[in-house]
Amino acid sequence: YGDFAGMFAVSPDGRVSVRWLRDQPYNPDEPLKEALQSFPVLVKPGGVIGFPADADDGRPARRTVVARDLEGRILFIVAPRGYLSLHELACFLAGSDLNLDVALNLDGGFSTGLWLKTDEMSVEIDSLVPVPSVISAD
Repeated sequence: YGDFAGMFAVSPDGRVSVRWLRDQPYNPDEPLKEALQSFPVLVKPGGVIGFPADADDGRPARRTVVARDLEGRILFIVAPRGYLSLHELACFLAGSDLNLDVALNLDGGFSTGLWLKTDEMSVEIDSLVPVPSVISAD
């Protein structure tokens, strides 16, 4: 996926990263506990729009994103209503007050979902179809 590929990874010591593979390519010798590669990077490092309009097919869909903000926090973001194309989502995220450093699109469409439970709140955005794999965080 050339300039648009990204990776979400967890190192053996528990460090979590979201990265643009053009900037920081995958090294098969690097120690990883868990990792996934996806496409496209919506926000490039530094908060720059990462997916241009001319690369987008313009189709709106439900979206799932993993991102890192400028403070190093990891965010899981869903756009469950299906109104945004990839470029529109990239523009929204780069211009938002989330202060994102980098954001990676994950599988979206019917598989978009988020279940979150804390002591203060519970959020359930169910996928429209069963999904064979999930990201779980503690």
